[in-house]
Amino acid sequence: HAASNRPRVTFEFPQVNVSYPESSRIYTRLRIESAYPATQATFFFNNVYLGTATAHPLAFSFVPQEVGITADTNILKTIVTDAVGNKTEASTVVNLTR
Repeated sequence: HAASNRPRVTFEFPQVNVSYPESSRIYTRLRIESAYPATQATFFFNNVYLGTATAHPLAFSFVPQEVGITADTNILKTIVTDAVGNKTEASTVVNLTR
């Protein structure tokens, strides 16, 4: 599990410079580069567990208001695991409007 074999992950969506209504569904899309196939992505919103995607493209969606989080500025984090157990974290800012 060398650091060089860990997946490299970035968020393509949600976009950083966009504000989303707190009642709208937010969709995620990840860009994953990995020596081994990525098998799961676990998502957190301000450290609150949202769920785990195991089917490709490892995407997820949620409504912040339904999660109970409606702060103006938030952190969406994912932990991606590949087929041999390598893990990496990525996060992005999610701005909400009321």
